[in-house]
Amino acid sequence: MATSIISTIFGSKKEHKALERSVDSLKNIYTIIIALAIGNSINKLFSTNVTDYFSIDFANKLLVLLAFFVTVVPFFHGMNRHLDECYINKNAKAQGFLLFDFLVFCFEAIIFVAFANRYTNGLEGYYILALLLSIDAIWSVISHIIHYSIINTGTFKWVFINFFVLLIGCIMFWFKKGQNLIFLFSVLAIIRTVLDYIWCWKYYFPDK
Repeated sequence: MATSIISTIFGSKKEHKALERSVDSLKNIYTIIIALAIGNSINKLFSTNVTDYFSIDFANKLLVLLAFFVTVVPFFHGMNRHLDECYINKNAKAQGFLLFDFLVFCFEAIIFVAFANRYTNGLEGYYILALLLSIDAIWSVISHIIHYSIINTGTFKWVFINFFVLLIGCIMFWFKKGQNLIFLFSVLAIIRTVLDYIWCWKYYFPDK
């Protein structure tokens, strides 16, 4: 009896360690893709002549890049928290969707890479970020159904935040017709991140 209990305890620990290694491996792949996006975006910004650093065009690129950075931080942070909450802490309902979550996260990271290669073309970077928010909102609904429907905190808040930002962005685009949109979209990206951290603070920074 004692031997059976001991083997069960140590067996469960080994399984948990194996799961941790799997999650860490997937996190590392995601981190590499995000790092590639960040590196490419910075390289692209400074690939122009030094004399262009004081131009309006360069300032606009900086604003788009600011929108990128304030978006990538909560996305990267949220990915890590989600994987820890669902698969390491095992607080969520379903344990068999790790590969699905990973594929979605990798696809979102690839979208960041696409942004890094295209954001200097006017509003194109914002279109890519809008696509990212749309995909993340869809994933958030699925993730809430799969993982978080029985616990207090979850990703469903991200649905409302992303939908709100997309709606405001569409209204801006419709009424402004290209006037100051780069600045306004950058401000909107900052507001999105501020709302994200305020509303989901306990999820990003749990008490224990």
